[in-house]
Amino acid sequence: MTMISGTANPGTKNSGTRTNTSRRIYGTFYLGGDEFAIEMEDLQEVVNAPAKLQRMPLAPSYLLGLFNLRGRILPVIDLRILLHAEQVETTAESIPRMAVLRRGAACLGLLFDAVGEILRIFPEDLAPIEQRNVSAEVPKMPVKAVICRDGGERVIQVLDLGALLSIRNLPLIEKLTGGEEANQHLTSRMKDLYREKLIGFTVGDCNVAIEMKCVIAIVENNEKKPSPCRSELCSSVITFHGRLVPVVQMAQLLRISTAHSPKHIMVCRLGNDHVGFEVDEISSIIPYATDKVIPIPVLDDYRSSIFHGCFTDRDGKDFIVLNEEGTLSKAEILEISVKHKKFDQQDGTIEAAKAAAPQVSLLTFRIGKLYGLKLLDVLEVLVSPKEFTRAPDTPPAVLGVLNLRGTPVSVVDPRRLFDLGSSSERAGSNILVFQHEDRKVAMCVDSVESILSVPAGSEAELPAIFFREDQPKLQETFERGIHVMSNGDKTVVVVLSAEQIVKRLSDAMAA
Repeated sequence: MTMISGTANPGTKNSGTRTNTSRRIYGTFYLGGDEFAIEMEDLQEVVNAPAKLQRMPLAPSYLLGLFNLRGRILPVIDLRILLHAEQVETTAESIPRMAVLRRGAACLGLLFDAVGEILRIFPEDLAPIEQRNVSAEVPKMPVKAVICRDGGERVIQVLDLGALLSIRNLPLIEKLTGGEEANQHLTSRMKDLYREKLIGFTVGDCNVAIEMKCVIAIVENNEKKPSPCRSELCSSVITFHGRLVPVVQMAQLLRISTAHSPKHIMVCRLGNDHVGFEVDEISSIIPYATDKVIPIPVLDDYRSSIFHGCFTDRDGKDFIVLNEEGTLSKAEILEISVKHKKFDQQDGTIEAAKAAAPQVSLLTFRIGKLYGLKLLDVLEVLVSPKEFTRAPDTPPAVLGVLNLRGTPVSVVDPRRLFDLGSSSERAGSNILVFQHEDRKVAMCVDSVESILSVPAGSEAELPAIFFREDQPKLQETFERGIHVMSNGDKTVVVVLSAEQIVKRLSDAMAA
């Protein structure tokens, strides 16, 4: 049995009259070799333990992760770790359960091994114990009393939900979510008003996101080189528009161990400075509304300001949303940026003027070759489903219809629309959703490559030889190209016109 620190005062039976109305109802459950109880008025429901939790970066070991229960984000706590309880071997037949505890609008989940029974207990039969401090994050021991049964052979520990809810930020969750419960189910029209976007990426086994407006560019990780002024925080740099940009490992910031090699570097604007963040992989572009980001518990003072909350995308995937202003402290930004700016000044690169010129952001992707769309034209990026719903009498260039939050959107195969040859295997392909005027169109591409920031007006006319390879009918749609560096070689990104793609699709539908 887990030993509870503190002195218990065995309850003495009151000599006065005891009535059934004075008794309180408790539910008991087992965890390892111990039995615990919780007041039934604090117990919302008992469900099977989720098979997978959204991992919470920078969390203590007893916070296993976050679980989205019908639109409410629950921190899931393992009491066995918190109370240093004994580990018990589980059988294949045993199904772990989760108790959902609720007080007001604040909820949390507790994992346990088996359900016990319902007890009706007189208040004087509880033996209170001294609730000592557990840690800075959990100010009080979460066990407030014990119940002795069967002549003292059976000891039941009574949990204090108030102590469990005292972990940092849970009161904030209660305050912000209490008035929004009625707004969890949004109409498709309301969801289409989500004009802000997140860049979704992975770090280890965590799904993370950051607001797209602070991301200047996304480049391949093979473009970095050792920093001329290495530090514990920054050991590498990239050259971006002629300036040295320090690169920080996101896994190091979030204290996440990962076996993956980072594929991408996000160049972000933090105040007046640029900083690159290494991430495992860019996964999606997600439309969202700021007021639908749900606060999450922060149990550690280390970089606690880095988290904005949790957001669930249209497919039910949860993302930990970062606060770009809290990713690095002002002192850290100043330290790494000043050092690298000195090297820029010493080099006196002629690209500095280009960096100050107005920039245009492009989302690049592959359909065999490298193509691009203006980022402002792209609404979101999705993983392509295995099958589409195909409507009758649609041209071959239309793969089918995508249900985008209640709005049907035609999905175009650009290879057939522009006669680019046979389609390749689409197992790992993406869907780009873009809009021209009031019409939305989705286009299936081989892969999404990166986000580039290029000087406005840097497009060049494409040579005629380019269209001899990709069919003359492309020329009216792909008029310009931009020279960029990729893997150390200069290549051409062919910029597509969203307006011309929609027009060509309309012509194909009318034919």
